Amino acid sequence: MSEPTFLGIAVSNWVMIFAIVMGPILAVQVQKILEGIKEGKERRIRVFKDLMATRASALAYQHVVALNMVGLEFHDKKYTKVLNAWTTYLDHLSL
Repeated sequence: MSEPTFLGIAVSNWVMIFAIVMGPILAVQVQKILEGIKEGKERRIRVFKDLMATRASALAYQHVVALNMVGLEFHDKKYTKVLNAWTTYLDHLSL
């Protein structure tokens, strides 16, 4: 029994060509996604560390910058508790 062909090339060879071309492309895309996840986590940790390091001086520049970053870095739905605490803290500071 002969293997099916397309444009005179066996289908299994087309699959091999597709894998050879798409493999590296997909690998790079997966790596970019993983790096994005890691960078996001590192930024959230940096905001937390800055807030904890400057918690005794609410007017410190680093503290204010970190407070402003909370809304940007913790915008996902899974961080609702963080955003609620942030809002409460900001309300407390403006009293």
